[in-house]
Amino acid sequence: MSSGLRWCLCGLLCLCVAACSSSSRERLPRGATDHIKDAAPAVALEQAEERPELERLINIGIPVFTIANERAKREGTESEFGAWVGKEILEIERQYLPLILRNTLVASNQWGAVRVLPQADVSTDLQIMGTVLHSDGAVLSFRVVARDSTGREWLNKIYSARYASSQEGIAEDDKLSLSDFDTDLCLKVDKTSAEPYENLYKQVANDLLVVRETLTDQELQNIQRIANIRHAQDLAPMTFDDLLEKDQQGRYVVKRLLAHNDPMQARVDSMRLRHQFFIDTVDVHYQGLHKKMGPIYKLWARYSCERDLELQLRRMSGEDGMKRISAGGFEAISNSYRRYNINKIFEQEWNSLAKSFTIELNPVIVELNDKVYTLKGSAEQQYEQWRALLSEFYKLENAVP
Repeated sequence: MSSGLRWCLCGLLCLCVAACSSSSRERLPRGATDHIKDAAPAVALEQAEERPELERLINIGIPVFTIANERAKREGTESEFGAWVGKEILEIERQYLPLILRNTLVASNQWGAVRVLPQADVSTDLQIMGTVLHSDGAVLSFRVVARDSTGREWLNKIYSARYASSQEGIAEDDKLSLSDFDTDLCLKVDKTSAEPYENLYKQVANDLLVVRETLTDQELQNIQRIANIRHAQDLAPMTFDDLLEKDQQGRYVVKRLLAHNDPMQARVDSMRLRHQFFIDTVDVHYQGLHKKMGPIYKLWARYSCERDLELQLRRMSGEDGMKRISAGGFEAISNSYRRYNINKIFEQEWNSLAKSFTIELNPVIVELNDKVYTLKGSAEQQYEQWRALLSEFYKLENAVP
């Protein structure tokens, strides 16, 4: 085989990563995925040896991701998601991806509490919204929009990882053999293997850190203060509506503050503390899902990697080339069977996991002022019940109409 062909085949196994802003495409640092061994250098996560001072600790909420196209979410048949990617896969992935981002942010030791939530929550200092734009196992693209409690936009970028599909330099008469298709280049699936596309999440974490470092201590404290006020407004809009206003940029600014010794402020603080305890419980639930999803998600990535490489080989080989590959004997049959076996395991495990999402969570028992309440249903349903309960309880306690 010519050296040019070998070089081209190696290029097909490398991962190309690009990030683009809402207006124009930008290239992220090299190595935005570890999906293939010996890929470009990995993105180094900016980690702090010691956590920042309290006034610079920003709490982060990450609602489960959304799917860009609602029809694709329902049917899983849109081209950007691949015909073989069902709605169950999309539903699981939209809950799994924010978990990887959450764990990456925690590992950086740069932030306060980082929680995955069923929906957006105004009580958090910084919210990170994700939208899956493209996903078929071999290609992942999602948009990240991060805004703090004031309405300041920290990020609005698309992060993508894909296999290079360029076939430049391949002559029509080049001959390919089975040895050119090496599935060992795909990461093995085990407990120690890296998360697929983990460098995308490292890049998101690093980009967020860059923005935070441009803000003063006073600005960060203001973000925390406004998050507290917005939570109070969420509890009782009529009571706290006049505490904030918007400036010319459309950002929230403090109009007035409650006195520190105001009993109403003490009640708001108490409610917020209870709310944080509850969303900590929700976050623990999502961490449990991460443990269940992790192994099968890595298996899906492994299968998709092999599937993608084989399709590349088929396209380059043509019909005659595939005949030569088919003549490879036992080794060819063995590799094909192994990939088939991985696919069947993946389908069985994923279908089983998808069914578990239709099962209601265990009821959550909460106590408010010596009264016990039971929350039932899915994580989203329990979350909505909790917020309604907290708001109603505050109104009763403070005689709010």
